Amino acid sequence: MNQLLNIGLSVALGIFIIASAYFIKMDSKNKIVEQKTPTFVSLKFAQTNLRTGPSTDYPIIYTYNQPQMPLKIMDSHEDWYQIMDIYGQKGWLYKNLVNTQRFAIVVAKSNIYLNTGKNKILAIIGEFNIVKILSCDTQLNLCKIEFSAGNNNAPFVGYINQDNLWGDTGSSS
Repeated sequence: MNQLLNIGLSVALGIFIIASAYFIKMDSKNKIVEQKTPTFVSLKFAQTNLRTGPSTDYPIIYTYNQPQMPLKIMDSHEDWYQIMDIYGQKGWLYKNLVNTQRFAIVVAKSNIYLNTGKNKILAIIGEFNIVKILSCDTQLNLCKIEFSAGNNNAPFVGYINQDNLWGDTGSSS
């Protein structure tokens, strides 16, 4: 009987170890690696409610009316992100209301250049416009962006000084 109990405990311990290894991410040196939370997210929908806490039980403190609005992640709790917007407003959003597409807000009237050489101005963009980030080069201090202009909303691609943007401007290809 004791031998059966020992075998059963050994099997249970083995299953526990395998299950633990499945749920805990390890790096090559066997250190626990935390799940990375994105630094910035953007809104999926035109109307998104910001709440005082991480649940629909908390009151709405603000309703965003701009899809693609970039928001900085400050904290997370279960399926909720605590965010901060460009104006410093903080609150909680349900994770399914945002995505990790890279957008930024233009913080000052800026030249949009045709190329990284900055030798030809493609357009001038006003502050508070939202642009899609295609890539950023921190050494050149430039981000390649996509934006719409004019009545036909045809997308343009150009380069803007990284310092003139608020949002996901970390270097990426």
